[in-house]
Amino acid sequence: MYCSKCGHHLEEDALFCPECGAPVARDRNLSEDTLPIIEFSDDDLAENMIEPPAHADETSDDSDFSEGSIYRSDMADTAPLETEAVNDAYQGPVVKKIERRHRRSSQKHEENTVDTEMPDNSIEPLADEPEQQENTRFSERPRMRLEERLAQQDQKQNEDKHHHKIIVICTALIITAVVAVAALVGFSLFRNYRLGQLSETLDEYEQILEQYPTDNADYLSLLEQAQAAVEKGDFMAVSSLRSQMRDAISQIESSSEVQTMLVGLKNEYTDIFSRYRITEDYQETYDTVMADLDTAISSLDSRAYSELENRLESLRINLNTANQQAVTSLKNEITRIDVSSASSEDAQTLKDFENRVDEALAVDNYASALDILEEWKASAEQIAEKISSQNESIRESLEEESLKMESEDAAAQTETGQTETDDYILPQSSTEVLTEEDIEGLSAEELLLARNEIYARHGRKFSTPEIQAYFDSKSWYNGTISPEDFDTSVLNSTERANVSFIKSHE
Repeated sequence: MYCSKCGHHLEEDALFCPECGAPVARDRNLSEDTLPIIEFSDDDLAENMIEPPAHADETSDDSDFSEGSIYRSDMADTAPLETEAVNDAYQGPVVKKIERRHRRSSQKHEENTVDTEMPDNSIEPLADEPEQQENTRFSERPRMRLEERLAQQDQKQNEDKHHHKIIVICTALIITAVVAVAALVGFSLFRNYRLGQLSETLDEYEQILEQYPTDNADYLSLLEQAQAAVEKGDFMAVSSLRSQMRDAISQIESSSEVQTMLVGLKNEYTDIFSRYRITEDYQETYDTVMADLDTAISSLDSRAYSELENRLESLRINLNTANQQAVTSLKNEITRIDVSSASSEDAQTLKDFENRVDEALAVDNYASALDILEEWKASAEQIAEKISSQNESIRESLEEESLKMESEDAAAQTETGQTETDDYILPQSSTEVLTEEDIEGLSAEELLLARNEIYARHGRKFSTPEIQAYFDSKSWYNGTISPEDFDTSVLNSTERANVSFIKSHE
């Protein structure tokens, strides 16, 4: 069975044409063997293929069609003429006219056959019945062209199916190739991503090992494994290695925090103790606590931190007290050294020592202060010894001069009939150590003149006009040395002692 509109081969139970979608019409009175073959010339076919105008009457006479193209119809029943307008709504102009003419010819042929009740081969065409003659002529013609057309249609369908299969196969191959390429690209990207994650974790792990050096074999072995995995591109081991490195980083950081705390404690108190002098009384305690601190650092014993801190702080307090006492003791010893007669240069040297000690104590550097104090004491002792040596020479020289002056004075007193003692408040102050009895009854002004009398004997001048006028009135006075240039080292030990003694009673 074939479509009445496009000629496509149809299944027996088809209701619509799968090619053009036209409804299938069946004629129970006609079989495929009795379908007429209608031939049209090319000119007639081309003329009849022109679409009629919209206002044309589709039910007009069919006499303008000639023989030519092949047309088949499998109509189930012969539809009444009034249904032609309905069928014209979905059929082409040529097919509709061919279909109407075919139905009319079939009806007439069926009527003639029923009336005569004769076989088909006994019917003879009559001159006055052209349609009957035409039907007979159509039935006698060979159906070769229809079979060829059907064969060509079947061949074309087979070729179309073959081409469709080829297209489907090619499309499937292309899709498979695209999926494979996409899978390879995705796998490569995933592999590179995982290796990149491993590289990042490895860099962090290396930085931790550089920051906290360790000789732990497990940590170093893990580093080598991760480096080898990156070089080989072994992304399957990424998860395991990253997890192990993270755990190792946590352990190293945790251990490093404890180590940092203990090392920081050691560095802090090492710096503090460097500013103290470890005395013999605390040397053993110092050695013990520092050894315990080193043990805690090596074993990462965080629980020992508080105890060690308390012990170190207690030791610092004890050393601070001991060093302060040592500083005070050395200062007192230096003070007791008599350097009052030191030269200006030596006095400046001693003053520099004092300034250095004060600077060291300002920053609580007792160790440096004690070292400077010891140098200061040694220098003061040397200066005192030098002064003592000079004073001894001067004393001997003065004693000789004094003896000479005494002899001269005695001679002068003999000649003048008066003694020199009348010009001195305390004439024995240069040769004898004064006592309370010697200064008894003297006023403060007399004591001042008696003390300066000792200096006046050596030719010292005075800045106070009253004192200078007093000594200028004395016959024995010969002032030649200004107060700034006068050197107290010319005084002997007796005179220095008497100066201090008189000054304490002024």
